[in-house]
Amino acid sequence: MARPHRPVLHPDQGGGRNRGRHLQIHADQEKYASIRLYWNGRLSPEATSRVEEAIDLAEARSACTREICGEAGVLRTGGWLTTRCDLHAEGRAPAEVRPGFENIHIVRYGLGAQRRITCRRYDRENDAFVDVDPATLGIAED
Repeated sequence: MARPHRPVLHPDQGGGRNRGRHLQIHADQEKYASIRLYWNGRLSPEATSRVEEAIDLAEARSACTREICGEAGVLRTGGWLTTRCDLHAEGRAPAEVRPGFENIHIVRYGLGAQRRITCRRYDRENDAFVDVDPATLGIAED
């Protein structure tokens, strides 16, 4: 059973140039083999961008890192989807991932009738995203 969202960070409003701004981040139980983080608050556009990038990185890390041992893992089937390393796989087979889509994060933006798609691959070794041209994955913008 899913646990309710729980706050993992709620800094005090502070003073100075951040007066009146706040942030609250909620973590959801792992679903689909990675953590989901949600946030709300009033931040500057620059701070909003930094929070969203930090959340994207945390979610990407959790999708390819075994939560028990911290080793690299892959998505595995067998009841619930889990991220497991070979040592802790417990006989679960790796999930099928379309070639080229390993650790890909696809973001679709919409503003009125205009649509935009961006793709980034998470590079665990460098703990960073690398931009990927959606056309190389066969993804066409609407």
